[in-house]
Amino acid sequence: MMTPFSRMLALALLIGLMALPPTPGQASVAAQPANIQLTTLQGKTLQLANFRGKWVLVNLWAPWCPICYHEVPALNDLHARPDVVVIGVAVDYGKDESSVRQAIERAGMRYQAQVLGGNRTDADSQSRRIGPTLFYPTTYVFSPDGRQHQVIVGPVSTERILAMIAAYRDRSGPTGTRTW
Repeated sequence: MMTPFSRMLALALLIGLMALPPTPGQASVAAQPANIQLTTLQGKTLQLANFRGKWVLVNLWAPWCPICYHEVPALNDLHARPDVVVIGVAVDYGKDESSVRQAIERAGMRYQAQVLGGNRTDADSQSRRIGPTLFYPTTYVFSPDGRQHQVIVGPVSTERILAMIAAYRDRSGPTGTRTW
């Protein structure tokens, strides 16, 4: 049974998705981690394919998004697991990169890496390498076999990700039968 808050959140998510037009030129094809390379806030190159054998959650968020902050504890908990990597990609923060750094510190994000994703409408935005984003937060989930497994629009919960991992293991066996 949905609580009144859950119903309001679901309705807000739906309205938000319907109100935002698709961004011209964004890829509609599922991203392939082997091809995704990002640059972290520290200037290091990050290749998603290097996380072979782990679940990779690429979380697109914005510093001005209050819902994004609610999922930080779940993402921190998930990242603490040996089989999960979380990468935060800040999007639509304008020209003030310091607002991103302040938001990361204030929220206590302890993910594998933080990336300045740029404006989602910019052709050269790092966030566009992941996939289209019409609502924040949006999380692209890549399975240990290197495929885009799911896109979660709205906040991530630990329970939902753990259930997804369990269902995947039940389907492909404890060690998985697929490779990158």
